[in-house]
Amino acid sequence: MTNKFRENFFILLSSNICTIVMVIIIPRILNGTVISDDEGIALSNYTSIGGIIYCLCCVVLICVLYAFIRQHDQSGIVINNNVTPVQTANYPNESADYIREKHRKDMEVEKNVRLKTVTDYTYNIMSPFLTDDCLDLLCQNIKLFEVPGSSLTAIRTNGSLSTLDIKHYGWNIGERLGWSGQQRASFIKLCFPKELSELEVETIRRTFRQKGKCIIDIDIPAKDSFDFH
Repeated sequence: MTNKFRENFFILLSSNICTIVMVIIIPRILNGTVISDDEGIALSNYTSIGGIIYCLCCVVLICVLYAFIRQHDQSGIVINNNVTPVQTANYPNESADYIREKHRKDMEVEKNVRLKTVTDYTYNIMSPFLTDDCLDLLCQNIKLFEVPGSSLTAIRTNGSLSTLDIKHYGWNIGERLGWSGQQRASFIKLCFPKELSELEVETIRRTFRQKGKCIIDIDIPAKDSFDFH
């Protein structure tokens, strides 16, 4: 008999015995002087030793059954207080700091690869139209464009490139570097102020992929690649 079962049993037994004594036996004894013959027979049945034992046995049986049923119902509820906290991995290859640092380095490597690809493309596609100094300045502008507080140097072409060519060039490098349309338009507006003097940044942004006669074509990179064709 478990502690919980024993507790339920004695609580029910005590309450039922008190109920019988207070509701049946005591009132009968106190009112015994005014009881009729028929009621006297009933009183003798309640107050006799055999009757009392019979009532107590019934109460005990009921209490046992009720306590057993409650114990059985409560046994299905399992409370587990032994909760093991999740442990942070202590291995270097799985630590959060290691993963963050690795991600930062991977992003830095990819950024440098993209920048070199764009720089090589700039030298290849713009060499016929710019002096060596202007080529170097243009590549320097690309590196400085995303650096806060930096100022870009204006570039002068030899006059062979149209505004459409410059817009295509700006779109092509911006696509590889992850620049927005606004960033691409702002970049070429700052680098080629003379050639784009009649165009606003918003106009450039809306007409980047405009078709027409040009020397520099739009170069759409392949999926998951930033190489030029």
